[in-house]
Amino acid sequence: MSMFGLNKFVGIGHVGSTRVFNDAQSQPLTAISIGLDDSYKTKDTQELVSKTIWVECVVKGDRTETYSKGRLMLVEGKVTAEAYTDKEGKPSASIKIKNARVKVLDKKSVSQELEEEFIDDEYSS
Repeated sequence: MSMFGLNKFVGIGHVGSTRVFNDAQSQPLTAISIGLDDSYKTKDTQELVSKTIWVECVVKGDRTETYSKGRLMLVEGKVTAEAYTDKEGKPSASIKIKNARVKVLDKKSVSQELEEEFIDDEYSS
């Protein structure tokens, strides 16, 4: 019997930052940090608690102008987590979206229907 799973992420959030770096073949890539808002009410006091979950996506080329801070984005792809040690020496993890596509959703995108294929292999930043 064959077993397989489904790893699919779909989220809408705002761009927090972008940075450009080169892949192993010296091609430019843009890493995009996207903040996903999450909120809920506590069970006992009904107090509203809000938090932001950050995910990183990478697109081919220098797209820092297109995907500038504050832009509303739709992200779809495969979720991966990577462990690392933070600046204070504590173990931590980051969430990355790979094998994905992204689309700008805010009003600026009416004249720019952009959809980019994300990098599907490993990259180093």
